[in-house]
Amino acid sequence: MYNPEEMLLKKQAAPEEELCPSEEEVYQDYVLSWKREGIKMDDFSDIYSEIKIKRDKNRVAEIKEEFRSSKTERSEILEAILAGQIEQANWFGENCSTVRASEYDDLVNHTDLVAEFEEGGKSVRLALDVTTSQDKDTLADKIDSIKKEINRGRLTSLEYYLSEETEPPTKGRLEMVPRVIIGTDREGVKELSDLVKKIIRREKGSNLELANSQAQIEFLAEVKEQLEYFIDYAQGKKAASSLINQQKMVLKIIERVLENKKSSISPTNQARQNKTYQFLSSL
Repeated sequence: MYNPEEMLLKKQAAPEEELCPSEEEVYQDYVLSWKREGIKMDDFSDIYSEIKIKRDKNRVAEIKEEFRSSKTERSEILEAILAGQIEQANWFGENCSTVRASEYDDLVNHTDLVAEFEEGGKSVRLALDVTTSQDKDTLADKIDSIKKEINRGRLTSLEYYLSEETEPPTKGRLEMVPRVIIGTDREGVKELSDLVKKIIRREKGSNLELANSQAQIEFLAEVKEQLEYFIDYAQGKKAASSLINQQKMVLKIIERVLENKKSSISPTNQARQNKTYQFLSSL
């Protein structure tokens, strides 16, 4: 029987072009150490039973065995850069932090990172499915995955979520989290990797150069376009009011941050629009 979720995983696990030298350097000197800091499912033994954690670990192992790879090295580079710059350079505004998704939520709930905004004394969250795919069918499948959740009157759920930014810390299952795709193409990852390589080599001014990258405006625009699209799509669906309200809260923040970025970052001459952005902005 045709299973669209399995087809999406197969496409994600397809072989990719080899990393260029700057990407390879960034992967070895930046990404590998970042990966070691990920959320461990065993850390949730105080709220989940040993049976549940073991069952979820087995599910992760089965998916990885069947599809050979959970994600590409190039997408991991983009994920690490996004997480770092959202935290350190305020790519998503001054009141935004990031939370790494567990391997379970990556593979089962299609979430790599969660952007957590502090807004009016409460946390507003956005799940990010990070991609470097340029394949229109793959991107369309990702959009369809989100639409299927909306059809069921739901947004994304996260099973192993841990945020130290809230008081008290948020730990465990989250429901009704808006989710979007965020990404760039191979050339975009190479451009960002070239900037990170300068930081690794401690070149003067490199941190500021990456912090002011035009890429952040494209990422914010991708998020804005999708939230507008999914809000419109949710009209008339089951639990439409709840779905739309959750997405509108995030959209309001993103619109504000995007306008501030446009006024503070000078656009480069004839800035290249990445192929992933072109697809997402045409929804």
